[in-house]
Amino acid sequence: MSGEKPEWHNVHGITKDEMYGKHDDVMAKYGDIIDMPHHVSEKHKPMSVYNRAAQFAPFAALTGYDEAIREVAQQAIEKMNDT
Repeated sequence: MSGEKPEWHNVHGITKDEMYGKHDDVMAKYGDIIDMPHHVSEKHKPMSVYNRAAQFAPFAALTGYDEAIREVAQQAIEKMNDT
């Protein structure tokens, strides 16, 4: 690859093939860190499971959209009932 972005990559620039071990040099590149123990900070306490899960919760990009739809639907129903 001459400077072009792979079809898939993560923040570290690892290609999909590298992630799934299709390149021989994966162990050469990452073998020194694969079996390292998980770091546990002495400075910061671990995030609660609740807060960690909240990071991955769905994001409501259109806040209030559902309420606006219900309001318009209610107005339409009232208008239909008045005629």
